[in-house]
Amino acid sequence: MAVALGQNDQQLGEILAALTAPDTTRIKQAEDALKPVLKRPESVGLLTTQVSRSENPAVRQIAAVILRKKIGKLWKKVKKNARERTKGLLLERLASEPERAVRKSVAALASALAKILLPSNKWPELLQFISQCATHADWNHRELAYILLVQLSETVATALAPELPRLAGLFQTALQDQERPVAVAALRACCAFVQTLSTDDEALLFRDLVPPMVAVARQAALAKDDNVLRQFFDCFSELAQTPVPVLTPHITTVVSLSLEVMKASDDDLERTTRDGAASVVGCIAEWKPKLLGKANLVTPVVHACCEIMVRADASAKSGGGAGALFVSTPLQRLRQEEKALAQAARVAQGLVGGDDDDSDDEAYEGPSSQELAQTTLDQIALHVPHKWSLEPSLGLAFQCLDAPDDSTRRAGAAAVGVVAEGFQDPLREHHLGSVLAKLAQAAQKATDAPTRECLCFAYGQLAEHCQPEIIGHSNAVIPVVFEFLNDQRAAVVGTACYVLETFCESMDSDQLQPLLEPLMCRLVPLLDHRLLGIREMAAAAVGSAAVAASDKFGPYLEGTAPRLAAMVELGEERAWELRGRSLEALGHVALAVGNGKFAPYRDTALRAAAANLELDSTELAEYSYGFFANCAKVMRSDFGPLLPQLVPHLLDVAARKDAASFDFAEDDDEEGGGFNAAFLDEGDDGDQWEDDEGEESDDDSLAGQAVVTVRTAMMNVKRASIVALGNLAEYTEGLFAPHLDSALQCLKVLVDYFHHEIRERAAIALQQLVHGACLAHGGPARDPSYAAPPNDEKEPKAINWTKGSDEPVLPPQLAVYVQDCVGLLLRLIAEDTAKSVAAVACESLNELIQDAGPSSFMSRLPQLLEALILLANGKAPCQTLLGDDDDHDEDDDDDHDNVLMDNVADLCGGVAKVAGARLGTEATDAMFRAFARYAQPSRSASDRAMALGCFAELCVELPPELAADRHFGTLQPLFASACGDQHANVARNAAFGLGALCERAPANAKPHLQGALHALFPLVQRADNSKAERQAQDAAASDNALASMFRVCAADVQSAPVDQVLGLVLPRLPLQEDAGENSTCAQFFIDLAVQGHPAIQAHAASIRTALQKMLSEEKLDDAAVAEQARGLLGRLGG
Repeated sequence: MAVALGQNDQQLGEILAALTAPDTTRIKQAEDALKPVLKRPESVGLLTTQVSRSENPAVRQIAAVILRKKIGKLWKKVKKNARERTKGLLLERLASEPERAVRKSVAALASALAKILLPSNKWPELLQFISQCATHADWNHRELAYILLVQLSETVATALAPELPRLAGLFQTALQDQERPVAVAALRACCAFVQTLSTDDEALLFRDLVPPMVAVARQAALAKDDNVLRQFFDCFSELAQTPVPVLTPHITTVVSLSLEVMKASDDDLERTTRDGAASVVGCIAEWKPKLLGKANLVTPVVHACCEIMVRADASAKSGGGAGALFVSTPLQRLRQEEKALAQAARVAQGLVGGDDDDSDDEAYEGPSSQELAQTTLDQIALHVPHKWSLEPSLGLAFQCLDAPDDSTRRAGAAAVGVVAEGFQDPLREHHLGSVLAKLAQAAQKATDAPTRECLCFAYGQLAEHCQPEIIGHSNAVIPVVFEFLNDQRAAVVGTACYVLETFCESMDSDQLQPLLEPLMCRLVPLLDHRLLGIREMAAAAVGSAAVAASDKFGPYLEGTAPRLAAMVELGEERAWELRGRSLEALGHVALAVGNGKFAPYRDTALRAAAANLELDSTELAEYSYGFFANCAKVMRSDFGPLLPQLVPHLLDVAARKDAASFDFAEDDDEEGGGFNAAFLDEGDDGDQWEDDEGEESDDDSLAGQAVVTVRTAMMNVKRASIVALGNLAEYTEGLFAPHLDSALQCLKVLVDYFHHEIRERAAIALQQLVHGACLAHGGPARDPSYAAPPNDEKEPKAINWTKGSDEPVLPPQLAVYVQDCVGLLLRLIAEDTAKSVAAVACESLNELIQDAGPSSFMSRLPQLLEALILLANGKAPCQTLLGDDDDHDEDDDDDHDNVLMDNVADLCGGVAKVAGARLGTEATDAMFRAFARYAQPSRSASDRAMALGCFAELCVELPPELAADRHFGTLQPLFASACGDQHANVARNAAFGLGALCERAPANAKPHLQGALHALFPLVQRADNSKAERQAQDAAASDNALASMFRVCAADVQSAPVDQVLGLVLPRLPLQEDAGENSTCAQFFIDLAVQGHPAIQAHAASIRTALQKMLSEEKLDDAAVAEQARGLLGRLGG
């Protein structure tokens, strides 16, 4: 079947026809015959003739497909007259082609050629042809115009920029065409062009097209046309993310259509279509939250989400309003395991055959109605300002919880869980008690397992996001969750374990101690449960309890560690998750009990962790790296022998470039039927006609668009390897030294990684590398008091530095290394576009400079201060990426990230602590101005607490002429007033700030001493009469107030009522909730004694008792103060 150039068209037509034959032998012969032909430029004319003249539609279509794939390589070798002939014949065929499928393929070919010609204006006839078609009487021609424009938008949109005004007019007319195919094609073309617009002016040309586009999309919804709707929603999701106000006038109609589609059933529209509609609402909530609120659309969105959740729950096969919430949790595996065991039991009883399988393992069709509704509700809570989103969301959730039917109550519980993260501040400050009361009422009425499961989820989310306030409600929460552990349904027991795991994560040993015995009595038996999933979730809860209990976990070591150690060696693949989770729990137990007590189980766990890396499981590898990280923290220098083998492996995993791929999603056009053009790419490398390097490549991507695919599992492994590297560097006491350079080279790449989570972990690891480097190479600069801390306590500083010193304390080689790390962190702070990355980088840099001292960053101080001021004012790249949300509303109290601003404020305090007066007046004033807006009474409690804490730290750490004295007139009334704030954290920071201000600016404070004491006293009274759920927070605020009373008195001990204050404070010593303030109290006693103040003798017995308790209970964290306290105690007869 060979064919030679110049042979008749009939023979080539027969070869092309053979490609469609249902005969693989004929197809292979046709492919072999075509390959040599397609290497020659003359093949362009031959194939064009077949496209234009063949009477066989299949041949015309296949010729168009083949030529489209090859024309990019061959066109520049085609002679001029042949080029003109090809262009003319293509336009003729487009105008006369009767078959719609063939017409589409020829249009794609024309688009491929246009990509070459239009940028240099070498095919103006094509644009004229499109214009003529757009106004043609025959609707087929009008449709063709927009099919061509769709194709052109993918290839030469930039070249068509001058034509946009005229195109917008064509679209306006075509979108209202009476023939639906024309309107749909125009909608597709319009969507395609909108997604290529690059300037504000271009985008605004299309603003008036939104209503007719929505109208066509609404008709597509009625016609159940999923393809059209998906393209529409993809387009509008992108529009929602642009700062240009294209959607602003039409937001209501767009959201209304999106909600209608979201509420459609599986029978009406596909899941991916409904997910696209939800994506539009979610993108608007994230990128234009004020627009959604001002248009009064939050309530309809919330109602639609709850309606979907209720309806989806009622129609679910197994019920469970929160089912979608657990897609990625161990609970999903638990359900599958329980179902498999039930099936096996039915087989054993002869109720079903062994080959029967009633599972519904079907191809994934997109997120369920539950998932898309809950995701949308989550976006509303996370991004839309609370003044618009809180009341509709919580109010409707409460109504659902009070409903008589199970499905609605489950939806209410699920809604509470979903919004807990986004509403954490108002929940903690105002609504937590009422929400917990509602859940408790629902729990009393809940007898069915799905409702109890949903309630468990809600409790878990509140436990995770409403810390520390929810700890005060433990007596109301824990008994309910303990009761859930007795449930007969595994899903409820598993969810209860999740709640207990989450609850323990934020508790300290003193808070957990009253609950530890009953908690372990319930969890330990679950480690022997018949279901692997229950054991897995119980192991996670045990690990969380161990970390919280710390050294108080010792009595439970023998009951838990042997069970966990046995499970880390489970070999069956179905038990791998349990194996990994048990290893993780063992690592947490090791942190709790310390290296010595954990030694009997250490080798077993290390062997299992190493063995995991030989198995084909990214999850087990992730667990192993986590265990190595914790083990290094526990074993410290004993981990050293493992470093030479482990570190290169971790560096290799961290450096791998296979965590993401770029694929091409083929479009679903019907061109070519089942024809596979893969053979066209074979053998190109040896083609004598192949163009030189740099020539335009084969244009296989014209029919699709690039899609980024993130392999989440591999990325998690990469992140875990970075965590392990960081811990190995930080905790092995300098033994990581041989690997410092290679680790830094790896992190230099990872700080530019595409995914924010990897950049975050890299930022943390940079600080850890610096600590390890300082321990290894610090030499005489090492702090002589450095000693490894017990168990899981914070690392002490490595370098002995002096505040604000210019001396190059660090050895030269170490200084270069440290400054390299500082430079990378500063770049993340100043330039990264992700708030979470900037936040973590601020935290890491704060740790670093306090570890290595001023010489680590003084050369970069101006750049650091500039970045901090930009962040504090909300002007950094990570804060301005979203634009202005279509308006310039100054009411932006919800428009920042709490974690980011908290870390920025902490870093300001850290820089002040290390640099001191080197900050200078200008930078210090800028900090006070920037944070003043967060201290306003209208701001959230977390904002106010953050600002007041920052001001207090600046007063403590900076010279009075920069902070306390200079800003006294503003700070004194601010602190005094905030002491009366009902939120304990605000009052606590205000109390600390008021004391620090008076102590640091005594001359200015003298007239205000009585007023300051009067402002502080109510905090002590409040703690004495505190409700159970507020006891811890109020006690902490009281401790700060008591210590600040001493600071106030220290401003002028002669005029201050020292005797009265001592009488109030002494019976309450030592302070318990904020034990660090005991050193302040002891220092006050020491200063009184040095000054010979008569109050020392008058209160000698009480002071002696207080000092004895402080010393015996190790409540003095300042070694110098503790030493002076012992001397004073001796002088007082103690």
